[in-house]
Amino acid sequence: WLQRHHLITITAFNEYSIGSEVYEDPYFLTIDERDKILALELSDAKLQVAQDIFKFQTFMGARISDLYDLRRDNITADGYIEFIADKTIIENPRTIRIPMRKEVKEVIEKYKDLPEDRLFPYLDKQTYNELLRELIVKAGIMRKVSILDKLTMKEEKKYIWEVFSSHKVRKTFIAACKRKGIPNST
Repeated sequence: WLQRHHLITITAFNEYSIGSEVYEDPYFLTIDERDKILALELSDAKLQVAQDIFKFQTFMGARISDLYDLRRDNITADGYIEFIADKTIIENPRTIRIPMRKEVKEVIEKYKDLPEDRLFPYLDKQTYNELLRELIVKAGIMRKVSILDKLTMKEEKKYIWEVFSSHKVRKTFIAACKRKGIPNST
């Protein structure tokens, strides 16, 4: 574009091409593994908050950035949480309407007195990801997964707790829906 509009004359990149994106097979927690994390009895306050956010996210399926933006006014009178996903707000803005399961309602009730009408306490994303990994270890989940090393383009085997993140919680939600036969369009 810059060359076509005569805004740049450097041609060093003419020989360079960007290949297609390479994706690895998704990995996620099974329903049994999810339930092991939810069943943990924890004394550490931060781990409890991470467990509650995990519970909320694993039954909502939303991206962590969208969850952190939710407030009480996103809750509808008929028991849904409504929001417009931040990632698609520019290209495809549409309201997402998710029914609140009892697990989500439990988290909301537990933290009903938070300031700014937050639905749960705030943990920065890095801390949340670290605590998720700790929860997996505490639950005794020692399964290995195959990941793609993006530098070498070779398969590596890692324990799921080493590579798990809030994005994998979203995939856990999606996989659980697929196992229950919920259509892709839903």
